Amino acid sequence: MKQHIIIMAGHDKSGKSTIAKALSVATKFPVFKVKRDKHLWDPNVNLAYLTEGCTQFMEQSDCSVILDRWHDSDYAYSKLFNRDVSYNKIWNIDERMAAMNTLIVVCYKDKDHLEHDEEDEQFINEKQYEQYTSIMKDFSKQTNCKIVFIDTSDQNLIKQVETIIENL
Repeated sequence: MKQHIIIMAGHDKSGKSTIAKALSVATKFPVFKVKRDKHLWDPNVNLAYLTEGCTQFMEQSDCSVILDRWHDSDYAYSKLFNRDVSYNKIWNIDERMAAMNTLIVVCYKDKDHLEHDEEDEQFINEKQYEQYTSIMKDFSKQTNCKIVFIDTSDQNLIKQVETIIENL
C-alpha cells in the first residue's frame, strides 16, 4: 500500500479535528493530534509541534497517518505572532513530507461563520483568523507538498471528507 500522509491545517475552530476524525473512519488511517508542550519547544530542532522526531518515525515506518497540525502551523504561527523559528527546519521538514506523498488540507471559515468564546481571545482573534488564512496562501506557494484549501463554513462533513479523499 502506498503511504499517505494528510496534514490538517487551519486556524482554531476551523474544523480540523472534526474532519480528521471522520477522515480516519473513511480511510482507516490513525489520527495524531499534535499538542504543543511549551517545555519542549526548540525552534531550531523540533519546532513547536515536535515534528523532527515524528517525521523520522514516518520516514522509517512507511505508515499512513492523519496529522492534526504540523510544520505548516509552525510557519503560520511564527508569522502571525512574530515567533522565533527556524525556517530552514520548516523547509527541510516540508521537503521530507513531500517525499512521503503528503497532502496538506487547509481548513478555514469565512468571518460570518466563526465561533467565538472568551478562551479563544487569548490565542487568536477574528482579524488573525483572516491573517492566518492569508499566511497559509503564502505557504501554499512555497510548499513542496500537495495542498488543498477547504472552506468549512457550510459544515458539510461528508463533502469535506470526499474532497480530501479525491485529492489523495
